[in-house]
Amino acid sequence: MVLSNKVPQLSLFKHFLIYLGSSPLVRKLKDNNLTFFVVFVLCSVLIQLTVWQIHQTPWLADSIQTALAYAAANLSQLFSRDVLLNENEIIHSLSQRYIVVDSQCTALSLIGTLLAAIIALPIKSISASASSVTFSQIVRIKGLIFFISAGFIQVLNIIRISHLFFEIKHPINNFEFYHLYVWQGINFVTVICIFYLIHQYVKRKLTLE
Repeated sequence: MVLSNKVPQLSLFKHFLIYLGSSPLVRKLKDNNLTFFVVFVLCSVLIQLTVWQIHQTPWLADSIQTALAYAAANLSQLFSRDVLLNENEIIHSLSQRYIVVDSQCTALSLIGTLLAAIIALPIKSISASASSVTFSQIVRIKGLIFFISAGFIQVLNIIRISHLFFEIKHPINNFEFYHLYVWQGINFVTVICIFYLIHQYVKRKLTLE
């Protein structure tokens, strides 16, 4: 008797799932969001593997880290003369305390995640008037957006490194708090805002075209 009471419920639930799966709204969500999700995950895996390979290549990783340290040191010198640079180390000359710009400071993983989202963004599904957009136009639009976004993230990253340098020079400081929480939160919110602005820009551009 218990099993027979459950059968109608399972049957109704099955019919509900069939109806839900065949509804126009769900089909539209599947076409757009599911495609975006799948492409985003695949691109993220490939790009993050590339980032990992860059970090594992000594000459390439050292070049990026040294360049970022140089940029952050130059920015810090605008506010203090007690700044020394030794390859990827930024040293406070008075306290001799320093920060090391390593693979965790390159922001490449963050940029890679944003790149995956830009690649996965289904431009032709944003606007009904975008059906005639060619592949070359999509590549040009996404490429321009990526380079501008990546540049902005690296500028913010250099500011972050410079701020952490001034924080670490004090014997009692909040370096860990800023490094692990404040700047991580700022980076996350920044990427979300950038992606939202990208979506709005592309939508507006394609609508005007």
